[in-house]
Amino acid sequence: MQLREDDRDRVHVMEAVLLNHFSAALSQNSPGVVLQTEENIYHVLQEEDFGENDFRHIYYQMIYQMELQEGYISNEEASARRIYLEVRDLDTLEKLHGEFVRRVRQTDFVRKNDYSEAVTNTIRHIENELDNENLSIQLLARYVYLTPNYLAAVFKKETGFTIGQYCLRQRMERARQLLTDTRLKLNQIARMVGYRDPEYFSKIFKRDTGCAPSVYREQRTENRPDFFIL
Repeated sequence: MQLREDDRDRVHVMEAVLLNHFSAALSQNSPGVVLQTEENIYHVLQEEDFGENDFRHIYYQMIYQMELQEGYISNEEASARRIYLEVRDLDTLEKLHGEFVRRVRQTDFVRKNDYSEAVTNTIRHIENELDNENLSIQLLARYVYLTPNYLAAVFKKETGFTIGQYCLRQRMERARQLLTDTRLKLNQIARMVGYRDPEYFSKIFKRDTGCAPSVYREQRTENRPDFFIL
């Protein structure tokens, strides 16, 4: 249903207010403050008559601002488009909220562990390229201008994981998130986390979580409402 012009104006004003609150929270450089502010915005959007495109746009702006400040992206059209594509298919407020919290926790994880610039950038590249079946230590080493052997040693020393272990961990976490979206087929999810063979993906997922992807999806989505703000 189309909003009337006065309702649309109200939405635009509220959107500006919410984003101003978020910008102020972001300037405090505190993950706790950012998470609390986002939680407040999340509840406001639940209560108000915002359309799907409206709340998606708000979360797009918040994620863009946050990743720009953290240095995850540059102030370029390509960066903005990448984030747009990442949130485009998150069509419920709950999914957008979950994605935002995931990104803040990842940022806080990197900050708390005080990793070197090379390891921090490696983690960021892994996060951005989980769908790349050719992601390798050689490719990551080129990104951060180190030799593969040196990067492997530094990454293991600082994180406690090999790069292969870390990639697997992040891919399985992303797969678990994607499985809650029942519109996605298992072969699509497999490709989105870097596996072109769905059967191999299922084998790896079961080994990691103890159950097949289809079983995990059924357990996670049973009696779980998928609400829309229209």
